[in-house]
Amino acid sequence: ALGPDGPLVRVRRDGDGWTAPEDLTARYGVTGAYPSVTAAGDLLVYRNAGAAGDGVYRARQIGEGFGPLEPLYVPASGTTFDAVAAGDGLLVTRCADETCAAGPANGVFAVDPPSGETRLLDALGYVWGVQPVAALGLLVFTDGDDIRAIPLAGGTLSP
Repeated sequence: ALGPDGPLVRVRRDGDGWTAPEDLTARYGVTGAYPSVTAAGDLLVYRNAGAAGDGVYRARQIGEGFGPLEPLYVPASGTTFDAVAAGDGLLVTRCADETCAAGPANGVFAVDPPSGETRLLDALGYVWGVQPVAALGLLVFTDGDDIRAIPLAGGTLSP
C-alpha cells in the first residue's frame, strides 16, 4: 500500500488567481491521496485505510460539498490508485508486486466499477498521472522521468 491517507484541500480559480485553500477533511471528513474530480463533480481518491480496504473511493458531490467516502473499486490484491473518470468507467494505475515493472499485473487499467472488470492498457507500460484531455485529443501521463502524451482515438478514451 502507498503511504497514509492524508488531508485534502481544494482551491478554485478566481480571476487571474486562486482562492484560499478550503480544508475538505475538516469540512466534509474526506481523506485520501491522488484526488481527482469527475465531470459530475464527484471526488475520487485513493484510500489505504478505507472501510473496504486499499483502493479507489468516491465522495459524491452534494451542493458545494461532498458526501461520505464510499468504495468504488477495491481489488482483492495489489495497490490501485490515481483514478480518473473515463467515459462510464475509470482509468487507474495498479501495482500488484514489489517491482511495479510493466507487465500483465502492473500498469494502467480501464475499470468498469459496477462489474469490477478490468482491461490492461498494455501500450502504456507502468505509468501514472493518466489524464485524458479531450480538448487536445491527448492522453497525458508521466513515466516518472518525463510528462508524456499519446493521441486519443477519436478524442476519447473509454473502458
